Amino acid sequence: MFTTQIVLAALATAQFVPPDPRDCGKGITCFPCLTSDEPPPAAAAAIDCSGASAQRLPSTCQSNAKGRLTEDSAADADACCAKCSARADCTSWTAYGQAAKGGGVKCNLFKDTNWPGVKPGNCTTGSSDAAPPTPHPTPPPAPPAPPGPPCADCPNILLMFTDDQDLTIGGWEPMNGETPMRRTRALFAHPAGGGMTATQWHIHTPICAPSRAELLSGRYYHNIANAQRSPPSALCGSGAVGHVDLLHKVYPHTFFRALREQKGYATGLFGKCMNGECKNPAAMAGAVDRWFEGTNFIGGSWWDNDSPNNNFENASYAGNYGTSVIGNKTIDWIRGLRAAEAAGAAEDAAAATKAPWIAFVAPHAPHSPSTPAPWYESGTFCDGIAAPRTPNFNWSTPAFHNLVSRQPPLDAKDVDGIDKLARKRCKALLSVDDMYADDDVLAAALATDK
Repeated sequence: MFTTQIVLAALATAQFVPPDPRDCGKGITCFPCLTSDEPPPAAAAAIDCSGASAQRLPSTCQSNAKGRLTEDSAADADACCAKCSARADCTSWTAYGQAAKGGGVKCNLFKDTNWPGVKPGNCTTGSSDAAPPTPHPTPPPAPPAPPGPPCADCPNILLMFTDDQDLTIGGWEPMNGETPMRRTRALFAHPAGGGMTATQWHIHTPICAPSRAELLSGRYYHNIANAQRSPPSALCGSGAVGHVDLLHKVYPHTFFRALREQKGYATGLFGKCMNGECKNPAAMAGAVDRWFEGTNFIGGSWWDNDSPNNNFENASYAGNYGTSVIGNKTIDWIRGLRAAEAAGAAEDAAAATKAPWIAFVAPHAPHSPSTPAPWYESGTFCDGIAAPRTPNFNWSTPAFHNLVSRQPPLDAKDVDGIDKLARKRCKALLSVDDMYADDDVLAAALATDK
């Protein structure tokens, strides 16, 4: 099965008009605005700057880059506290022991208190709430259910999931006579392949992470959306996943668990889980047997449940180009399953069982920045590629949403940048094509023991 995601092309209009405040309250997060029925933010509690205040924490430093309002200096801790007290939006402050440039001490003011970042040190910290919140203990997850009895007639599944690829912006169909995924197309036509192209399938939410969450859970976006307007990063992995509630509405409902517990599938996830690192979360405990996760093009680390501490970096493996690493790790896992089956059959042929498997293989390509492999970057293939000039390219109308209709038209520099990105996407897909259509994958994954 080959699956693709749709990415919306940028549109433009012939006349630029500044953003309209009417966009507030329509799910748009581009503007820092409130809906009419939302109360304004509550003012921060008053800061007590008396030396004996319970709000003052001696020998305490605070690391809180995201909540920092100002990075300044003050004569001493009292003066730093006074600066915070004078601001309605200041909730906490830290006076550092080291001297600031020009004398005094370094003084940072913060809009909140980052209690996990409050540590002992050569500082004085004050907060409108000097007592850190009491953490609610998280109950240990229930032990994963054992795999179900192996299904005798279930097929092996190689689920290929590219990122931000569709039929319009290119990569699957020929583009100016060049087809970066020609080997994969041939694989789908191979009698042993059994591939399928769903030409009438449309992504419900056509951006990378929400569509990925919908596929993994089998749920529409309105059933996995976060109820909070600005969900915290703790609820959303990297915090950049299109306001999807991963922990409660996606991870507990992935197809991996159902296949493993009901049909006895061996399950493997290779490559991109979400925008950030899922790291085999507790809500998916036991659902995935082999977890090899990473969103890297070049370098970076991988979350690998076969390595010490579930986190390793191997700079020499497959040249350390992410798409190749993902492909090779997938093949290693499939070969390992076959070897274990063969060993079991040799030991007791009558009792030997062969479980079906599913490998979810999800490279970062061709998602931006669309970095090609070093061995393809300098090649000339894809040099004739340009972004498709569809009827809506660089065209708009006042009837479009304000965020689109009020954008200025693309100039020559913009269009050149779009074409360069199209060529990079094409070259990045060459490695995806190698991974999907590798002879070992064809032989091991699809041609035998279906």
